[in-house]
Amino acid sequence: MRSYLSGSVDRRLYIGVLLVGDIGPIGDATKIVFSTTLDKVKWDKARIVKNNIVEEFLKLKDQPGKNISLSGINTANVFINKNLIDEYWIAIHPVILGSGKKLFEGISKNILLKLIDTIKLKSGVVALHYKKI
Repeated sequence: MRSYLSGSVDRRLYIGVLLVGDIGPIGDATKIVFSTTLDKVKWDKARIVKNNIVEEFLKLKDQPGKNISLSGINTANVFINKNLIDEYWIAIHPVILGSGKKLFEGISKNILLKLIDTIKLKSGVVALHYKKI
């Protein structure tokens, strides 16, 4: 099974969402929201996990099937520090922000990556696909 990592930030809180299924539209995918503040979500096929997020991730990773997509900077960094991410998709947007949360802030050690692919989108976004070495 592959892990897919992307960073995303909500203005009010950081939520990690695992999508089990094809990478793309999330409507049909099973969604697991890691949050200590939410009590319900409005998505179909969604549930909230408040504790033991690493154990929950490991259960999903052991199941057969498609990729797992992970969003949320705080949550992603937990999995990066536990050495659970196999592949990284990093999207570079044509915007310079003066402040905000850093994508890899709090990572405890260096991780060597190999560039697998680069995709340039019409919007100017560049997606970088890396595999962990």
